[in-house]
Amino acid sequence: MKNTLIGLLMLAFLSACSSGVKINESELKKVKKVAVVVFTLKKSIEYRDEPTKDDSDFLALTANTTAAGSGENAATLALPQFIRELDRQMPFKVLTVEEMRANKKFMALYTPPKEVGLMGALGSFFVGGPPAESARGFMNFGLPSSYDEDDGEAIMGEKGEMKYIKAAMEALKVDAALIIVDRGTSFQCNLLCLNGGGQASMGGAFHSVLLGRNGQEIVKLNTWFEGEANALMGAYIVEPLERDYLYKEHGKKMAKEWVTVLRHKD
Repeated sequence: MKNTLIGLLMLAFLSACSSGVKINESELKKVKKVAVVVFTLKKSIEYRDEPTKDDSDFLALTANTTAAGSGENAATLALPQFIRELDRQMPFKVLTVEEMRANKKFMALYTPPKEVGLMGALGSFFVGGPPAESARGFMNFGLPSSYDEDDGEAIMGEKGEMKYIKAAMEALKVDAALIIVDRGTSFQCNLLCLNGGGQASMGGAFHSVLLGRNGQEIVKLNTWFEGEANALMGAYIVEPLERDYLYKEHGKKMAKEWVTVLRHKD
């Protein structure tokens, strides 16, 4: 059954013309077990008109500076949902968050991020990408300065990044590691939008890569999406009690988009 599913993926890809996907067919066939070792969202979840850009309604400025969502909480809640949905739809097994947390060698690889001041954060935004956040206890190496469907990279080129990814694969005993960086994580208006009120959702624009044990690129996939889940929003502020639901649905939506683009059913 799994070989049949992989065959369908290959057939779908061969008929595709999307510049956002590259695949090493022979290596993908060998993958039986995967771990999502880097899953990075924006540190501050703000309102954006388009997830691929840093655009926003002027009237959303106050909400973005005083009532933004927590990237750490979003990543912590989104990651298990992303993994669950990916595991459900793909022929390979994807390790759960619980399985990764239970692996002492893997968790020992984590080093807390260094605290940066305001100037450091601003410098990160303009030189690299915006401040980034991962699920609690998981590593991240930042975000890109912009989203690029054709040439965008999920590997940030930071010191120790590839060493960490390879060590994580070794510790977790997996065939491949998935790295996903969502620079477009943002609230957006989804329904009945008027003066910052209505139904809110979450959009994303991510770069991702599936790497083999030797660091070889198996799948490179970049895409963006608008959310489907709804929560109340007033004056561009998303109802705090409904944000956790949006975060979980964001993770699920990311996985669905990953699979859809890979199969080229968009």
